[in-house]
Amino acid sequence: MTRDGLATSPTRHTPHGSRLETYLRVTEETGRSEFTRVIRSEEGESYANDVIRHLLQTEEHPTAIFAGHDELAIGAHHAIQVLGVDISIVGYDNVPIASHPALSLTSVDQQGERVGARAVELLLERISGRTDAVHERFTTTLQVRRSSRRPSTG
Repeated sequence: MTRDGLATSPTRHTPHGSRLETYLRVTEETGRSEFTRVIRSEEGESYANDVIRHLLQTEEHPTAIFAGHDELAIGAHHAIQVLGVDISIVGYDNVPIASHPALSLTSVDQQGERVGARAVELLLERISGRTDAVHERFTTTLQVRRSSRRPSTG
């Protein structure tokens, strides 16, 4: 599940577009692309809830949903819980509510606060006269919680 097409177009250089592009590339490289489907939603938890609720009431259920960010994942999680289906859900950003025991959302942690703090430091350095470019990489981690598991058999 991703945001609207414009925001997630792999040809656009946006964070969400990069996430989608990487996801599609990895599913292709691992031979999973035939099992991959991109479902679009407007921005917001309620829109994601509506889209997933409609999907689950009208089509064959997926075994898992990887949402473009945690707000979409929370909306999808709500629909899954209300309909009582066994589907794993994973979000992106690891927002604080993701670790709440009632939600327990598996999420990719991109160290947003650390990246933001470093960006401010680099900006202040630039204002103080630094002229050389600085390139840094930050490691993402998967925070595994109860929302993701192997599909049930049967």
